Amino acid sequence: MLKATVKNFMGCGDAEIVADKVAVLCGLNGQGKTSALLPIAAALRGGVPLGLQKTKAGMLIKTGAGAASIVLENETSKVSVSWPKCERRADGADAPEASDIAVGSLKFPFMPDKEKIELLRELVGCEPSQDECKKALLDAGISENVADIVWQNVTINGWDASLERAKEKGRSLKSQWGIIAGETYGEKKGANWFPTGWDNDLENAARETLEGEITAARAELEFKIANQAVSADELDRLAVEAEKIDDLKKALAEAEKDAEAKKKALADAEKEKAKLPELPKYDLICPHCGKPVAYQFGKLEAVKQTLSGEERDALDQKILDASNAVSKALRESGHANTQKALAEANLKKAEQAAAEYAQKKDLTVSAEEIDRAREAVHKAEERLSAFSKYHDAARIHNNIIENQKIIDVLAPEGIRRAALDAGLASFNADLDTICRAAGWRPVTVEGDMSVCYGDRPLVICSESEKFRAYVTLQILIAGLDHSTAVVIDAADILDSKSRAGLFKALSQQDFVSFVGLTVSKPDKIPSFKKLGIGRKYWIEAGQCEEVYNG
Repeated sequence: MLKATVKNFMGCGDAEIVADKVAVLCGLNGQGKTSALLPIAAALRGGVPLGLQKTKAGMLIKTGAGAASIVLENETSKVSVSWPKCERRADGADAPEASDIAVGSLKFPFMPDKEKIELLRELVGCEPSQDECKKALLDAGISENVADIVWQNVTINGWDASLERAKEKGRSLKSQWGIIAGETYGEKKGANWFPTGWDNDLENAARETLEGEITAARAELEFKIANQAVSADELDRLAVEAEKIDDLKKALAEAEKDAEAKKKALADAEKEKAKLPELPKYDLICPHCGKPVAYQFGKLEAVKQTLSGEERDALDQKILDASNAVSKALRESGHANTQKALAEANLKKAEQAAAEYAQKKDLTVSAEEIDRAREAVHKAEERLSAFSKYHDAARIHNNIIENQKIIDVLAPEGIRRAALDAGLASFNADLDTICRAAGWRPVTVEGDMSVCYGDRPLVICSESEKFRAYVTLQILIAGLDHSTAVVIDAADILDSKSRAGLFKALSQQDFVSFVGLTVSKPDKIPSFKKLGIGRKYWIEAGQCEEVYNG
């Protein structure tokens, strides 16, 4: 049971409506039926009726009144809303609530397809299970380990985020393949791509074998370079240098002999110089007498001379001559040593030329052979490169194919589509149950989320047929989302037979229903109490009264 008490809302001044199962609000046009139903919907769902902004909520208050209100209560809880404050207050653990679809503010056929799918999945629980997901992946050729990882991602991130993650991985893998191949990836291209330098025998080759080919080719190149034949001019030059060895040995012997003689002459000159006495040294010469003096004990004293002036001059000349003789002998000895070193260098150069001549005179590897050896190294390296590129590209191609299988399973058209189809079949079966109860043609939601009434798309149906489809979906969804009540207005679009079917279908639901209906007199509607399906009310000039007969 749900009791609604409405005060001063738009055209409804005072209404107390009890819905045991179905409460029908009857009346002529413009008497307040919709004005009684709108606040009931607002109390169930929240928000401002008619999509108004809160600042415009004052226009919902009946003219002449200061405020409007609705109290919606069951046996244990209640919800109240007041205007213009638009404050909704719920008291109790099971305060009445309903969805937008249940109160009629949103119609399922008008929802975006993606939102329809999300709602259906939520209502009928048509998300694939772990076992279903894993089986689909295994059937697609995905390993069990990868299948477990995919399901873990779905559990943590959800289906759409996991799908986008797989798509991003696919884009990354295709980019990697393009870097290796140097061209844009395509599935057929990836399956049949071969790199430059590819030989058919590489398909069954081993990397170790190809690396061994490179090592052998490089060793052969190094050997040929080491044994490269020299030109005739170069051999002639070496031979000429080698022929000088005997003469250079003689020249070296003479240079050594001369160096030894010059060394002896230097030693003799130094010995002769050493025999001469040292020339006496004086500190000062007297400027008056020209005799030597020394400064001792704070005064100048005359120095006794041992040599006469002539003797001193003679000794000084001998010392000078001896020093010059030593200097000359030193120069001549240095020059002789230089000539000796030059002779040694010339001999060594000739001997090296002779050794090189002996080594190279019999070499036969030509420049063309070395070029061919270099080409063999290049070919071996190219084969390994082709082998690596082929297998790297093939591995990434296989990863792309595997990843695409994961994408196909995760995609809305994949396993989720199968689960959705199963859920949709169940959903349509429930719709059919309601339609059978109402005596209407079946309402179905197709795989593309379009709605049909009977065998025709809703878009080409009559307005009364569309209404029946809207209400059938409203009833089923309200039951699935556990709404407390539904609010249905303008049911007078239905003929008497269809209205009777509507009331019968509503009476079989677990929730209560508030229905607005335009009729000329109360007796146009049967007694709901006698039928045991609820109550009917007559609204006139904004005042609502329960009708017990007629």
